[in-house]
Amino acid sequence: MVFAPDMARACVECGTAVPWGAPQCVSCGAYTLWRSRLATLGITIGGGTVLVVVASLLRVYLVAPPDRVQAGAEVQEFLQRVADSEDRSLIAGAGRCKASVAEALCVQTTPEFTSLDAEQRADARTRWAEAWHSIAVTNPRALVLVDPTGQVAADSSPRRH
Repeated sequence: MVFAPDMARACVECGTAVPWGAPQCVSCGAYTLWRSRLATLGITIGGGTVLVVVASLLRVYLVAPPDRVQAGAEVQEFLQRVADSEDRSLIAGAGRCKASVAEALCVQTTPEFTSLDAEQRADARTRWAEAWHSIAVTNPRALVLVDPTGQVAADSSPRRH
């Protein structure tokens, strides 16, 4: 096949005429200059993408989450532990107390909790305080019980363990 000189360029490797737009030399298969540059650009972009993904994963796994995120995760872990125990029907919810109440975790109890005798309530309160103490890192370790009406329970004061 013969090409007109204005429709072709010469291959750098073998000198054969290569038509414009052809990605490779038809004789030896060598890449044209632009195909080589595009391949290098693709490798560079791909390598940069891999570096960004690896850096992002390292940041997620190695850098501690912000305190607000950590505090929320601690409360969720406490609620999950209670949900997995026999005490699940005694707690309606939990969250950080308002500063006017105490720097503690407020645990809202159910009417079923208030119907327990004093010894059973004390045992449950001790179990919850120990569980919270083992979880709390960012949050204060104190625990305050709130009755079903939203009032701080009479026998509940911030317990620090």
